[in-house]
Amino acid sequence: NEKRNALDLLLLNSIEDDIFENPDNVSTLQKIYFDILVITKLSDLFIELSLYLYDKYNIFKNIFDTQYNDYKKMMKSIVIINPDDDYEMFCMNNSKNDRIVMLTKFYLILINNKKYDNDVFNELSNIIVHEFKLKQDDLNKKGIIEELYKHLNILIEYEVKNENSDNCINFVRYIYSNYKKHQGISKKIIFKIMDLVEKYEII
Repeated sequence: NEKRNALDLLLLNSIEDDIFENPDNVSTLQKIYFDILVITKLSDLFIELSLYLYDKYNIFKNIFDTQYNDYKKMMKSIVIINPDDDYEMFCMNNSKNDRIVMLTKFYLILINNKKYDNDVFNELSNIIVHEFKLKQDDLNKKGIIEELYKHLNILIEYEVKNENSDNCINFVRYIYSNYKKHQGISKKIIFKIMDLVEKYEII
């Protein structure tokens, strides 16, 4: 409680009290908050603060919901840039892709802490599997498949532990048995899928 009170006081001393009650501040707070998420790399303190703010201030429910909708759009627009074409854009795009991975972890934390229900998890897993399927037959999309795998790897652990969904598990089973049919799946991903199957005894 002392730590939470200290965090609360720190926020309220550095920002006007009514900023958390003004819905016009959602977009500004959203940008600041999720930039901090990336900087802190989802530290324990950041996670604790997020759960606390979600419970205490309605505006943070709006911020997290708004970011969630943005995140879903980001997940559907992952791209890979060749560093030889534009190295600066390559670096910026990698940072964006890393941010999307961080958001997957963040929303899974909210789900694990009962802030979001399992329907949200199912929506996330459906998006990731759908995007994977859209690109698995395209030889030029191997890099995007490798990015999508990062999210699949994060979500499948949740499925195995909670046993209330099997969307990712079933998809891993399919890839394990049918990867030869899909030229967009690189050898790197094939080996990673095999590791998942062995680790979680999926087959």
